[in-house]
Amino acid sequence: MIDMLIAAFAIATAVASVQLPAELARVLTDYESAWRKGDGAALASLFDEDGFVLPNGAAPVRGRAAIQQYYKGPGGPLVLHAYAFATDGPLGYIVGGFSRQEGSPEVGKFTLTLRKNPDGRWLIFSDMDNPNPRPESPPTKTGPGGYEMTTYYLGFLYRGPKWTPQETEETKKIQEGHMANIQKMAAIGKLVVAGPFMDDTDLRGIFLFQNVTREEAEKLCADDPAVQAGRLRIELHPWFAAKGIRVEMPKQ
Repeated sequence: MIDMLIAAFAIATAVASVQLPAELARVLTDYESAWRKGDGAALASLFDEDGFVLPNGAAPVRGRAAIQQYYKGPGGPLVLHAYAFATDGPLGYIVGGFSRQEGSPEVGKFTLTLRKNPDGRWLIFSDMDNPNPRPESPPTKTGPGGYEMTTYYLGFLYRGPKWTPQETEETKKIQEGHMANIQKMAAIGKLVVAGPFMDDTDLRGIFLFQNVTREEAEKLCADDPAVQAGRLRIELHPWFAAKGIRVEMPKQ
């Protein structure tokens, strides 16, 4: 069955893009379209009612309602490529990679397990992806203590022109989108640290970005729902510090 198909793929030695049958290609093209628009409802509709998102470095997300909430937030460029696929009755899988633009290097890989519903449409039962390691750069400047140094981008989040202290249904939705965006940026390996300041001033919190250019960091900041709504504004600064800062996920 499907476990035998996956085992067959595991022993394959060549990884190359393949052309999918139309019914499977639709899964990827619909995913790309919904992702680019930031349409959480459309993304969730591609999943089985009891499907899973298995984010890199984060807890599983189960069920369409939870998946829609997880994917709520800004969209962005995405191109999916299939390496392999198989179906066996109502079960199947697609294994592939993803990039941000057509023709650009892939930045990660994914596996989709699939289940065919009674009307013959393939739905995603589980979606698991993780980023590719970035190519090692030549050694940069060495700081005190012999640490290899690199440039991060530090974003200071301030109260924006439309910030209000009142909590309403609208501000709750904006905050939920803000938190979902933080999870997404961390999952793709761009956000190292995010958190609020605990004193009640206009300075509300920070983002610390890694492995990005200034332009990429600016785009990530501009796409945040709280920034788009005017509740927050961000000042971005390059920060030179020891390479390899990370936060360990708690053990389950």
